[in-house]
Amino acid sequence: MIKKVLVTTIVSLIFCVNIYAGETLTAQQKEAQEWVEKAESIDTPELKIEYYTRAIELNPECVNVYVNRGLAYDMLGQHQKAIDDCTKTI
Repeated sequence: MIKKVLVTTIVSLIFCVNIYAGETLTAQQKEAQEWVEKAESIDTPELKIEYYTRAIELNPECVNVYVNRGLAYDMLGQHQKAIDDCTKTI
């Protein structure tokens, strides 16, 4: 399961990087990235979920955020929510 999530995260990250390659980010995309960076800088799963959710609301096309939020749900034992988020990336 963890190997699959890691592979999905890497593929998703490459996908997001390719989307933005050569493009100027919109203000909304920049704000979403700021929320992702905040989430990655903390260890509290509940806050990670909140911050990733804000990023998703601003930029729902960046699939790696769903995987990251899914990992945070998994840390809390909310496995179905984790599966749901990871499934959205497929």
